[in-house]
Amino acid sequence: MQEKREHLARGKSMKDMRLRPYLGMTSKNMLIILAFSFFAISCGTQPKASESSDGTRTLFPVTVNGKCGYINRDGKMVIKPAYQVADDFSEGLALVVVGDKMGYINENGEMVIQATFPGATKFSEGMACVNMPEPDRPMKLGFINKDGDIVIEPQFYFTMGFHDGLAVVSSGEGEKRGYIDKKGKMVIPSQYDKAWDFSEGLSAVTKGGKYGYINTKGETVIKFQFETAHHFKDGLARVEANGKYGFIDCTGTFVIPLQYTMADDFSEGLAPVKIGDKWGYIDKNNNVVINPQFDIASPFSEGMAVIGTGSYDSFKNLPKHGYIDKKGEIVVEPKFNFADEFSGGLAHVLVNGKYGYIDKTGEYVWKPSE
Repeated sequence: MQEKREHLARGKSMKDMRLRPYLGMTSKNMLIILAFSFFAISCGTQPKASESSDGTRTLFPVTVNGKCGYINRDGKMVIKPAYQVADDFSEGLALVVVGDKMGYINENGEMVIQATFPGATKFSEGMACVNMPEPDRPMKLGFINKDGDIVIEPQFYFTMGFHDGLAVVSSGEGEKRGYIDKKGKMVIPSQYDKAWDFSEGLSAVTKGGKYGYINTKGETVIKFQFETAHHFKDGLARVEANGKYGFIDCTGTFVIPLQYTMADDFSEGLAPVKIGDKWGYIDKNNNVVINPQFDIASPFSEGMAVIGTGSYDSFKNLPKHGYIDKKGEIVVEPKFNFADEFSGGLAHVLVNGKYGYIDKTGEYVWKPSE
């Protein structure tokens, strides 16, 4: 549970705080979803948009009568509902739950890796993390390839999957973290209190309670000095020191000084920042390009960003979410209880406890259902 708390505590972006909805959350499969979610957190995965084999999202999970299937961009059911839980596609495969086990289907709905795993994550760089418990090691993690073959034997307590050819691992709760290559060889020794996946060639790690950055050779390239540090995105990383957020480049030079009480990552050239008690957006020159006016703001995706009004007082009093364009103009009025980023031209939204998909005009492609 320590790893779970740590993962949830680190890097609370506005998207994290919106509690991205997960399809298939019915009373019948709640326990399955809780187990699925715990395993995903233990493996350090984060929700990402599904992709087809050519990198473009084409399929979207939905739930009908307690079973999950997939629709296309037109809202047509192309993989019939048959699964307790269905995740997004990644690298041409999607993780699904059948009974109480996990396996993988392709974009034709064919089960290409049988559902035999108590826990599993989506594929990244051709490999997926799976849990293959034995009586004396109930939570050991290893890796499979796209043929379902075990390529790295289960031996780890924590991992975040492969990024830039390396995966962060630890062998036990509270133990130091290091990095393995795709042969399972430890190439960066376990020496960090916390360590995260690589992004743009660098990874945030901690020693002595401070964050710094290392490269894929394990060399410290940005000294340990930050209270929190996040992935590099769009060439910049969000860091915190003395209770303020700013952005650094890959040399550790501040491009945007420590001046914001809260901030989120850059995406498509803009980043949400909190100025006073409202959120707006800055560019990479630290110019405010969308004035602070929102209670909630998230990074841009496909030219649109989720914004919201109101606060999370309780689940009975949720803020309303909508979408703006890069001019800051509202293009979809705030009316959803939750809203996810656009991916493949559609966005996943929640209304009165039911999930649906909208297009960029705000029209439903899949009307809110289970």
